[in-house]
Amino acid sequence: MADNPHSLTRDESAALHRFSDVVDNVAGPLASKIREMLGARQIARYLLAPADVRQTWNAWLWVHDAGWDFKDGIAAHLSSASCNALIAESFTNPPAGVSAAFGKLGVTCHWWEVYRGVVELLNAGGSAADFIQHADSINPVYILSAAVLPPGLRIKPVFTAVVPKEAACLGWLCKRLGVPEEELPKPLAAKIGKAGNALAIEAILTEHFGQSVEDRGTFPAPLSCRTAACVSCRIPAMSLRQQETSRTASKTTSTTCGRASTAHLSGQVLNQPWLDCAASSVHSCG
Repeated sequence: MADNPHSLTRDESAALHRFSDVVDNVAGPLASKIREMLGARQIARYLLAPADVRQTWNAWLWVHDAGWDFKDGIAAHLSSASCNALIAESFTNPPAGVSAAFGKLGVTCHWWEVYRGVVELLNAGGSAADFIQHADSINPVYILSAAVLPPGLRIKPVFTAVVPKEAACLGWLCKRLGVPEEELPKPLAAKIGKAGNALAIEAILTEHFGQSVEDRGTFPAPLSCRTAACVSCRIPAMSLRQQETSRTASKTTSTTCGRASTAHLSGQVLNQPWLDCAASSVHSCG
């Protein structure tokens, strides 16, 4: 019986049933896969693992969600392999410190885009990478926003002030304005950092770079970048006023409910089909 993790005593089966809600809350979008792929005995190890280990398992399971079953030794592999080895199996050329960064995402599992964003931002370096490395905890929504912003806007006052859809729209605007990919001049970056919301950031960018647009006839009308970016991503258009309301509500919920609200917010924000196309539109819009 000990050799088969799916074989449980009556007491173990009862305990697993009692903690079913815990599995749902901690494993989130991976809950069904955790139950199916790890085997019942390994679920306890998953729940009791340190955050960095559990989040590394989550990232690995997102990548290897097909083609494995228990007979292939998936549970044994996760238990015996180091976090660095699992990360190397899941990402191309991962930087140092990925597992530690994953551990800052909290107790609950997040969607794949968050784990991918952490790795991409660490590889890119800069302010966002510094934030990830030095923060005690990380709101996963910040990772999504930073990942779709152009490099020059990946500063803490920006990616903590905008939601991912706003970040994607600002990236589209930067592409149209010809904003340099490299770090922005310090006075401009400081001004943008004090803006506080996407509407103000857009106004600063348009004022500073708008005169460099040669053909004003092709330049979007004020506020039209939201509609254009949303259409290019095949998502319903949302005004920045609505997005600002969403951002404020998200911050309020996160403040009042703590880590549990982060998981709820992640489920709302991350499980959206526009994530990949929004990120690609930032780099492909002409």
